[in-house]
Amino acid sequence: MKRVHSSEPLGRLTYHWLDDGTAIVYLRDNIEHRTVETDEGTSEEWVADEVEVRVAMSREEVEEAFDQLWVKGETESKTLARRVEEIEELLDATIAVVLGEDEEV
Repeated sequence: MKRVHSSEPLGRLTYHWLDDGTAIVYLRDNIEHRTVETDEGTSEEWVADEVEVRVAMSREEVEEAFDQLWVKGETESKTLARRVEEIEELLDATIAVVLGEDEEV
């Protein structure tokens, strides 16, 4: 996930159909409209959290599956090292529960 800034209003999603039958989709959440003061005066900007996914779905299907695709986009944007780290943390917590340990590992 990344934080994006735009001088144009940001929609909840942007859908780009590709010739191979898939689409690149930019999903946005926590969209904010801000007024920014600069030395040149006042300007407006839109800020949002954004993930990108490649899917073989229609725009309507993407809208219906927004939450699931958001999770997919967040996961795919993580490095392999970060994914492994999260799996290890979950494994440690699971082992602690199975062994009845009171402390977090």
